[in-house]
Amino acid sequence: MVALALLVAESLPEQKELMIRLVEHFILLKG
Repeated sequence: MVALALLVAESLPEQKELMIRLVEHFILLKG
């Protein structure tokens, strides 16, 4: 899932920050 988010971030540079926040939030939820 993280790899997919990174791939999307590379495809959409303008949403890179948003994707990074989503990934960080997901990791925090996973604990």
